[in-house]
Amino acid sequence: MAIRKDNFSKAEAACKAFDCAPYFGIVVDEVPRTYVFILPMDEMLLINPVGDRASAWKMRPQHLARYRENPKIVMFELDFSIHRWFQNIEPQLITSEGGDEGGAEEDA
Repeated sequence: MAIRKDNFSKAEAACKAFDCAPYFGIVVDEVPRTYVFILPMDEMLLINPVGDRASAWKMRPQHLARYRENPKIVMFELDFSIHRWFQNIEPQLITSEGGDEGGAEEDA
């Protein structure tokens, strides 16, 4: 994943204006997992320096192992495994009154 060079100067300018430290949040959506990384900008530049146009965030297994071991990187993964799915169930729409919508008849 490429992070354009101008994003670093933009983050620095915004953080200077608000007197805070620049961090980057990176979300990589892969099947069957989504990875989330949060790290200080200086750590990101140390790990993956900016080239001519961008910094490359690498996602190979050896890089993921290094990210997991780095105490300056907050990292979590969302796993989308399905253990059980709907089987022979027709979803029903419930109205605000609590009854079924469309098809339920009122008592006269």
